[in-house]
Amino acid sequence: VERRRQAKALAFGGHYSPVDWPPAEAFREMQRAPDYRKDLDLFMVAPDGEYVAFCTMWLDEVNGYGNFEPVGTHVEYQGQGLGRMLLMDGFRRMAERGIEKSYMDPGVGFYQRIGFEPMGNRYYPWIKYLNHP
Repeated sequence: VERRRQAKALAFGGHYSPVDWPPAEAFREMQRAPDYRKDLDLFMVAPDGEYVAFCTMWLDEVNGYGNFEPVGTHVEYQGQGLGRMLLMDGFRRMAERGIEKSYMDPGVGFYQRIGFEPMGNRYYPWIKYLNHP
């Protein structure tokens, strides 16, 4: 949980002081969610053991869709493709479980660059079909 707190703080705003990190209880609570799965909580780890990129996948296997939340890369490692690699592995894991699509927030250009497309005026206006190039 401590490395996770640090990773999120350093990905979003570069808050280097532990007093600025998200509370540990927020991560413990997320891990208690009924649809949380530890095997879908993905990390890129630097040689020194620091988490430098992360994403948590949430799946709705009944309806065949999933999403990633949160997703982030340490500010000093951004632009190296680490977040993209995590999501590509996440798409592979989704497809293995029969997931056909993933919805994400349209306000983040990162998702558009990896293939999410606008859907129109729906709640989640960006989508990526996993069997679509």
